[in-house]
Amino acid sequence: MARAKDGNGKYGYVNEAGKLVIPCKWASAASFEEGLACVQDDNGKYGFIDKKGKLVIACQWKEVGYFYDGLSKVVGNNGKYGFIDNKGKQVVPCIWKEADPFCEGLAGVWNDYDKSGFIDTTGKVVIPCQWDNNHGFSEGLCQVWNDGGDALRGYIDKTGKVVIPLKWGSAGDFSEGLAGVEEI
Repeated sequence: MARAKDGNGKYGYVNEAGKLVIPCKWASAASFEEGLACVQDDNGKYGFIDKKGKLVIACQWKEVGYFYDGLSKVVGNNGKYGFIDNKGKQVVPCIWKEADPFCEGLAGVWNDYDKSGFIDTTGKVVIPCQWDNNHGFSEGLCQVWNDGGDALRGYIDKTGKVVIPLKWGSAGDFSEGLAGVEEI
């Protein structure tokens, strides 16, 4: 299915034949991921519909993300991030200043002191918030760095142990066992 916009600026969805199959009634709409699409109502709140157009997760969130690993990040009325499952159940409370999507079973989160760490899919902190930034896990390793000074980058494993020292000017994600880095 593809998003469609009518003459009134409302969004719905068409099938491969171009037939409107979900009426244009949403203020905004995104593509389908993991069987659900994010939609925004006229009050500016976000929720999710299924491929039949049924609202399966009520429009109650200030912001939402796509579903990854069965979870979507959401922003509650308090302006903080948490996560819901594909049934709309909040599995991680909205307590984080910022959050990245889940990848390899972990999500990067930032506390009120702008330090990042990682939580598992139950919301348990598995790597304490100690880094200024991270780039998410790929092949079991995550690029981390602290801002200021040279902002050197290195890599941690899923336990939070630094396995490649912070000594690179820039660094990429691992792919097939390798990551591009820039030497300072």
